[in-house]
Amino acid sequence: MTDVVSMVSDILGTNVLDACDAYEADITGDGTVNVLDVIVAVEIILSGQTGGCTDEAADNYDADADYDDGSCSYAPPTCADQGLWDCGDGQCIPTS
Repeated sequence: MTDVVSMVSDILGTNVLDACDAYEADITGDGTVNVLDVIVAVEIILSGQTGGCTDEAADNYDADADYDDGSCSYAPPTCADQGLWDCGDGQCIPTS
């Protein structure tokens, strides 16, 4: 989660967040960083919740995470995942 001071600075225009930090700071998902995001961030901090990856299918799943912080990462799909045959050199071709 982007820190609250950076979020407020972005809202006030004193220090604009880059695109990645702005995406992360948009906790409410409304497309902008605003006061509602700051309120939610403060509530999360005060509650003692821990952010992390909550998708069990992700490579970095965190069973201790209380909320999904957008940090999930996944391995690229294999040839078999795509229904293709692997030539053995990483090249995938159709099976028929």
